[in-house]
Amino acid sequence: MPKTVVMPRPIATDARADLATTLDRVASGHVRTISRCISEIENATARASELVAALDPRAGSALVIGVTGVPGGGKSTLVPELARRMARDDRRSAILAVDPSSPLSGGAILGDRIRASEPAGSGLFFRSVASRGSLGGLSRTLDDVVTLLDAAGYGAIVIETVGTGQSEIAVTRLAHTTLLVTAPGLGDEIQAMKAGILETADIIVVNKADSDPRGAVATAETLRNALSFSMRAHGLVEGANPATADRPASWHAPVRVVSALKGDGLEELVGVITAHRDFLAATQGFGEWRRRRRLARFREALRDALAARASADHEGLLRQAEDEVVAGASTPVGAATRIAETLIKNDESAPGRYPSAVVSGIETTDQGAPQ
Repeated sequence: MPKTVVMPRPIATDARADLATTLDRVASGHVRTISRCISEIENATARASELVAALDPRAGSALVIGVTGVPGGGKSTLVPELARRMARDDRRSAILAVDPSSPLSGGAILGDRIRASEPAGSGLFFRSVASRGSLGGLSRTLDDVVTLLDAAGYGAIVIETVGTGQSEIAVTRLAHTTLLVTAPGLGDEIQAMKAGILETADIIVVNKADSDPRGAVATAETLRNALSFSMRAHGLVEGANPATADRPASWHAPVRVVSALKGDGLEELVGVITAHRDFLAATQGFGEWRRRRRLARFREALRDALAARASADHEGLLRQAEDEVVAGASTPVGAATRIAETLIKNDESAPGRYPSAVVSGIETTDQGAPQ
């Protein structure tokens, strides 16, 4: 008898159909598809940019909450409890827990994934991501991951940051509402009085009230007094302050005491977060947030694209510039500017020479926010 040959099933080659199927699965909340898409974004696959571009118009309805603060404040306990309470009215919640990457190997232990057994079984979407060496404490791909989850229909996206102190304010670019978490006995009362960290917080949370009730109240009072100096001088209060003839509407960070372990004060905290969301909606704050976020992402991507172009097309020039910088024959900024100008001059597809402002305008702060 002739041997039966089993022909392999034809492989779909229509990339557009595959992308459309992926987008439909993301929109329907298919968890495995969402997880695979996040991996593609993190690994910068060939399809990642096309995927994000297709998802971008579908995003824009999620409330993004950033949770930051030094280690020891109980963020990892607070975040899942907060996410559960934000998942209401059939709106799902997602958690993105950022773990620090090694500056040498680039690897990360992803300890938050180890602690995620309970949230993973509670209906919440949980993803532990590495900071990948970003100076701001957040991976550059996290912006696109937030877009993906937003387009997937998650009503609340909670980002738990690395928790490295004052340098970690990059989350304010991604989050509508930023929570600064501390606990009694950490000494954060004085640390938080420094202008930088207080200015980034929309709500200050004193956690672990169950372990030291008196200390938690004292810590909250110290922080509240530190924040109230400017408020009292202008007749303002915690939370939302409506516009008057003399001043625009403003929000001043409330201080709340909670116990994430016991659940005490969490409902009130959710109420404050909702009040801040309503304040942003009433003052066009969402539009301004979107403008800043997209502009910062553009400048960040432009800087990366120019660096990749220099490495690919001008490797010799790049190595020469590096040698000059190491030898002290050129300053780092001067060498980088010359290479950027070379890229622009040699780009025959450009409609003309870009103004020098383009070269200097791609620089951002360590946290990724526009200058």
